[in-house]
Amino acid sequence: MYDILSKNGHVVDGTGNPWFKADIAIVGGKIVKIGRGLQGEAKTIIDASGRIVSPGFIDAHTHSDFNVLADPLCQSTIQQGVTTQVVGNCGSSPGPRAEGDEKNLGRLAAFPWLKPEWTTLGEYIDHVNKVGVATNVVPLVGFGTVRNVVMGPLERPATPEECAKMRVLVAEAIDEGAFGMSTGLFYAPQCFAPTEEVIEVAKALKPKEALYVTHPRDESDYTIGYGAAIQEGIDIARAAGVAVQISHLHALGVATWKRAPEYVEIMQKARDQGIDVTADQYPYAASAGGITGSVIPRWALDGGREKMLERLADKATRDKIAKEVAIAFKRRGGVERHTIATYLPNPAFEGLTVDKVAEILGEPPEYAVLTMLEKGDSSWVSKIIDEEDIVTFIKAPWVMGGSDGSSLALTGPVSGGKPHPRNFGTFPRWIGTYGRDMGLFRVEEIVRKLTSLPAQRFGLKERGLLKEGFWADVVVFDWHTIKDTATWDRPHQFPEGIDYVFVNGELVVDHKKHTGKLAGKALRKQ
Repeated sequence: MYDILSKNGHVVDGTGNPWFKADIAIVGGKIVKIGRGLQGEAKTIIDASGRIVSPGFIDAHTHSDFNVLADPLCQSTIQQGVTTQVVGNCGSSPGPRAEGDEKNLGRLAAFPWLKPEWTTLGEYIDHVNKVGVATNVVPLVGFGTVRNVVMGPLERPATPEECAKMRVLVAEAIDEGAFGMSTGLFYAPQCFAPTEEVIEVAKALKPKEALYVTHPRDESDYTIGYGAAIQEGIDIARAAGVAVQISHLHALGVATWKRAPEYVEIMQKARDQGIDVTADQYPYAASAGGITGSVIPRWALDGGREKMLERLADKATRDKIAKEVAIAFKRRGGVERHTIATYLPNPAFEGLTVDKVAEILGEPPEYAVLTMLEKGDSSWVSKIIDEEDIVTFIKAPWVMGGSDGSSLALTGPVSGGKPHPRNFGTFPRWIGTYGRDMGLFRVEEIVRKLTSLPAQRFGLKERGLLKEGFWADVVVFDWHTIKDTATWDRPHQFPEGIDYVFVNGELVVDHKKHTGKLAGKALRKQ
């Protein structure tokens, strides 16, 4: 007897090949048969007539590291048809950490009730599996995390001895299950690491055949420029002898708009030279992130938050910081493009643009954000991406889907604020808007970019394809109606057009209803 039998669906298997009509039988979490007119009894039979049956989508870039513990149902993720999500991005991972050092886990601050019961990344993987989770979780080890363990948040290059210690930590994390190492060279204190330091640490990846994943050092014209930052990522991969993934491919701010063809050419040229470079992207004309990381000058962050607050308390230094913040706003297209997403000290600010907050506080915008930061960090949504650039990036055959978001919910501990709609809509938007409505892709190609491409890139065994013997991560959706419904004003909305989502052969979503099944696994590199 089969556990699950999907009948009469249009099977898009993830290879990019044309769809074919077939039934799919699942037993013990795996696909056992694919073919027409399969006979036999099944515990659950679904009629997929007129629907696309595809591999579950793989989110190549998330920050759900602690969200999966705060709300293991992973509701905003699984409702999109995403069955696997990559965590540990932008140089920040749940481990390793020094015993008692919770400050080293930056994003944990959003969940003060969570107490880490692990010190290593391997122990984090074990903990996620102990708690249970609705999606599969693919961990990376963060360069910034291991750097903090070895030398703290210091504004200087690492010594050769410190690089050696970091290499050991990275290698240990990969042995424990990490699929690669991520960097967030845009952020302090990682921005203080020169290229040579990153190369030395990344050399730990080659013997393990692990991936280098990077949030580039610049995504606009703040420091070295976006093109040079992409090239730096390529150069690091070349020197370390590894493959590289460019995270959330986008050009932020006035100076980079309409330049996407130039950035694509840099990566394609590297590929033509034999460098294995790929990228991920979310299809929205806005980014999201913390105010501190977005506009505060890096010199002001040397030594961490406490040192930053000391500098803000000095009027002359505060004025200097404010001047640079004002320049950053100009580069990013103006204060009115920035909307507060979360601000725990005063939730009334959530949903307001920075210029409106400045009016309430009675001071210029560049000073208003400093006043906010003195009371607590804040995140915002910044409408600073050009739509033409999105289309150029998304069309590159080596670009895959990555939300740069987190698993959120409609209620409960991960439902607050006015988050970026990408958290609820990235993958239906890829398919419905850019595939179907704009006609950029046939269904087979867009499914490939969201399934087998990321599975291959991260080395996920027996996932990313509908194939006999593979894990049954499956989504059934309507090509004609699938769409994102989350908006800037109402971001907490699930998409339309997704009928069923199976994770490891268990039904997790049935027509927008979460079954409560925690069918996912925190995976380990094999």
